[in-house]
Amino acid sequence: MTGMLADKLTEARAAGLGPEQDSAPVVPTVDVAGLVDRTQIRTASEASTPTGAVGADAAWETLSRVRRGLHELVAGADGLALGSVMLPHARLGELNVYQWLVFIGAHEARHVVQVREAAEKIAAG
Repeated sequence: MTGMLADKLTEARAAGLGPEQDSAPVVPTVDVAGLVDRTQIRTASEASTPTGAVGADAAWETLSRVRRGLHELVAGADGLALGSVMLPHARLGELNVYQWLVFIGAHEARHVVQVREAAEKIAAG
C-alpha cells in the first residue's frame, strides 16, 4: 500500500498538487468499526495470503520497515491536498490518501484482533 500511495503522490506532485484547503475530519468517512469487526469474514487475495515461507522475525522486520516508509511518506506530504488524491480500493471504492491512511490503521487493528484470537486459542489448548 505504501508503494502505491508513494507512486500516486509522485504523480500528483508532478501534476501540480497544491496545499490542503480542507480541514474536515476524515475518520468518520471510513467505516473503521466494520473494517475491524472480525465477525465479518474477509478472504485475502492470493497475493496477500501468507505462504508460511517468511519467518516471524523477518515478517516483523518487513512490517517495521514498511511502517517507517509510510511514516516518512506522510511526513513528506504534510500540507499537501491529500484529500484530492484518489486511489481505488478493491472493496471500498475510491478513497483519498487520508482515507487510505485510516484504512491502513483499521487494517492493522483487525490483524491485532486476529492475533489475539489466535493467542487465546493456543492458550486454551
